[in-house]
Amino acid sequence: AILFFFFFFLVGLWSFFFSIINIYNSAKTKDWPKVIANVKNVKLVHNNHIHGGESYEVKINYEYLINNKKYQSKKVGFGYGMNGTEDHVNLYYKLENSKKIIAFVNPNNNSDSILIKGINNSIIGILIFSIMWNSLLSIFLIPLLTKDNPKYSPKKIMPFVVIIWFVGFVLLLTKSTYISIENKVEIIEYKPDTDK
Repeated sequence: AILFFFFFFLVGLWSFFFSIINIYNSAKTKDWPKVIANVKNVKLVHNNHIHGGESYEVKINYEYLINNKKYQSKKVGFGYGMNGTEDHVNLYYKLENSKKIIAFVNPNNNSDSILIKGINNSIIGILIFSIMWNSLLSIFLIPLLTKDNPKYSPKKIMPFVVIIWFVGFVLLLTKSTYISIENKVEIIEYKPDTDK
């Protein structure tokens, strides 16, 4: 029975560690210095899912100069990617006519840069999903791993799981953890005839 849950356990473990690693990496950007970057191109990628729903992602290429050496990057922020949790369309509208923007550069590796410091909705969404997913798995795994100890029966675990799922859905549906990523982007200059 444990082998049956192994795949589901890996999904839960991966999503949890993905979130934690991106939170850690985002925290490290706090002291990254600003540079002015030239926007090469920006596009909004859209994907319709077979079973309904949509995903978006802003793809951007930008370059910047440090000590007379040119660097290029495509990174928006840690954990940022195609999903339905970010406000990608507003981010695209903010960036589509930009010419010069602020990028934050890793002082230990000038080729590593981002446009958005800190945590974003992708990281929060996956963390909430991970906690909900892993709590559900605990109903099955904890009794299996504790050799049917009545102290850890599914009946005793269930109220905690229900509370976790309720709080998770409230956080996701009310968008109370929403972070406006487009407001974190700093535009220095727009293309001619498109000044905002």
